Amino acid sequence: MHRGPLKQKANALLICIMTVVMVAAMASTYLMSSLARTNNTNAKNENVVSYYAAEAGIEMGIVAAWDDYLTENAGTAGSPTEYRAYLDSIGLTDGLTLQILNDQAYQQATIDSVTIRRTDSAGGETTQLGIRATGSFGRRGAKTLLQTLSIEGGLFKGFDFALLSNNINCIMCHAQIDTVERIGNTDSNEYGNFDRIKVGSLESLMIRSTSAESHIAGSLYTRGSILDRDGSVLTDLAGTTLRGYQIDSNGKIVEDGFGTMTEIPLSPTSNDTDGNPLTNGSLYLDYPGDPDKMTDGQLPSAFPPAIPDTNDNKIVDDDEFASVVTSAKGQISGGILYNVPAGSTYTQGAMPTVSNLSKVDGSVTGNLVLIGTESNPIVLDKNIAVDGDVVIKGVVKGTGQIYARGNLYVVGDVTYADGTDTNGNRTFGLADDGTKNTLALTAGGNIATGDYLTPSALRRNADLMNPKDIDPGDRSVYGTSEQFSFAMTEITLFNRAEWTKTQMLLPDRSGKLVTNPLYIKDYTPRYYTMGPGDPVYIYNKYNGRRGTYFDAASQTWKGNEETLYYDLTQLTEIPMGNTDLDNATVINLAPTSGWMSESELKRLWIEDENQRKDGQAFQIDALMYTNNALFNMSRRKSKTNGQMIVNGSIVAADTGILVPGNGGVGLQLNYDQRLKQFLKIKDSQVVDLVRKAFVVLR
Repeated sequence: MHRGPLKQKANALLICIMTVVMVAAMASTYLMSSLARTNNTNAKNENVVSYYAAEAGIEMGIVAAWDDYLTENAGTAGSPTEYRAYLDSIGLTDGLTLQILNDQAYQQATIDSVTIRRTDSAGGETTQLGIRATGSFGRRGAKTLLQTLSIEGGLFKGFDFALLSNNINCIMCHAQIDTVERIGNTDSNEYGNFDRIKVGSLESLMIRSTSAESHIAGSLYTRGSILDRDGSVLTDLAGTTLRGYQIDSNGKIVEDGFGTMTEIPLSPTSNDTDGNPLTNGSLYLDYPGDPDKMTDGQLPSAFPPAIPDTNDNKIVDDDEFASVVTSAKGQISGGILYNVPAGSTYTQGAMPTVSNLSKVDGSVTGNLVLIGTESNPIVLDKNIAVDGDVVIKGVVKGTGQIYARGNLYVVGDVTYADGTDTNGNRTFGLADDGTKNTLALTAGGNIATGDYLTPSALRRNADLMNPKDIDPGDRSVYGTSEQFSFAMTEITLFNRAEWTKTQMLLPDRSGKLVTNPLYIKDYTPRYYTMGPGDPVYIYNKYNGRRGTYFDAASQTWKGNEETLYYDLTQLTEIPMGNTDLDNATVINLAPTSGWMSESELKRLWIEDENQRKDGQAFQIDALMYTNNALFNMSRRKSKTNGQMIVNGSIVAADTGILVPGNGGVGLQLNYDQRLKQFLKIKDSQVVDLVRKAFVVLR
């Protein structure tokens, strides 16, 4: 009879025990879960700290590979060649992995290791660095990171300029340099909103101080000397006929309510209290070469080749051009496309009237002739490469870049297929169907716009319309009494600038040899000739009455501005095969390998002259670039009346422009700022660090 209560007690105890077990189990589960969470949290924390330790190792690698170099190089980047020499000096040679750190502890964290591997590209134009770092914290696993860096030439800043060259002479006569946007503006609300343009001279600027009659709607930058036509150094342009226009504090050209600019003298811009140039000035003399001191924008120190010159021999080799072909992904369609294979000769006596190519995909082997009309324009899409010379004329539509391995000849107007607005005004750079029009013409050789072949018009019987009346480039054909062409006049000056850098001693006015402060040891000069096999001519002599001599005090050549004759009392003649040319590169203006004769080439300019209307200026819508010579010719005795309009920019190592006008403006250069980022050319004189891939390896 007592079993009922006992059973009830037993059941109650069982329930109690089960409850305790459940609570205990729950407590145990909670405790285990809490411990797991703690362990997970700790693991996560350790992973994070390990990651940051490895990341710190990456930064230490960058300090060793880059920051220490900048410190050693006085804070400036220098050139890729200088940078590779630095890597060699710290023991990091091509193909080697260098360990710079091992087991560096920071409290409980450790940077286990940091290594850097260097790999130079086949051509040597870039250096890849792979920085690998491992970091750890606590008892758990480490983290390993990989940062890839590319050390390469920085982007060339020369396309920020309407005109940029080493030596500028003759150009600043009867020239107006402005912007496309301001020239074409018809909206009074936009007056005063247009950026100034920039003109730069890296070595010397020569003007005719009393007859320049030129204007720059912006800033002029110089390094080296500004010279009058007799070689006298000018410390100010305020008293000359080379003038500027007022610029406001924001770098805009000041215009009144009618869109008229305010003419001002070009006076040197002052420096700030740190000795750096103030911004938005009109004239900068001896502009700094240190990028940190270029307070008014970058002015390059050299002209990198459009086609990378990896062995620095100043010509385009097969493997160098192959790299351009690989990246040439564009197309040309429309217009007349005519290919002249290497080894063939063009003898038609005029521009072709039919195509022998349906289109160009990427690249062309041999030489290419391009003609566009309003009804059948040359249609461009991205960049193409031509393994030879390019001859171009006519209407162009689309956006593209043409790379010529050899020379590039503009034998007539090259203009955009632009439309018009409701008022009949040109919509510059924009076709009626909305297509954007932009063109860059680049050459591994030279660029010639207009007839550079005809001797000076001052020479008796010189005939623009005679295809056989050309400057032979060799005095043995003419003799010393005959005048040569404007192109040869400029060539003797360009060659003198190169030759000067190779000479430890130079002749002064009396003929005495004096120390040359411009001498560069082991410099490889690049000389020009009219044609292959012609002698190299250098204007560098003074005969007691005429000619030129070196003034060591001013580091300039003085005397006559130029020479016009094959006269060896003023010229040095270096024949081909002479040992003086053993370490030099010689580039000529004639069509490569004779695929077109010089007489045949002149016939193309004669054809254009016959088709041109009286008073129609030579016009080019394009950016033109070469690291060699560029000649722009528009003669006063032609139907152009000595006038040329360039809507784009002119950037070349050596620039010869003969556009004298006929009582007014000769060269109207309107800068098209759309093109400033168009060509991505690497500047071999300026090294840049570019961060590439960042990878967590474990």
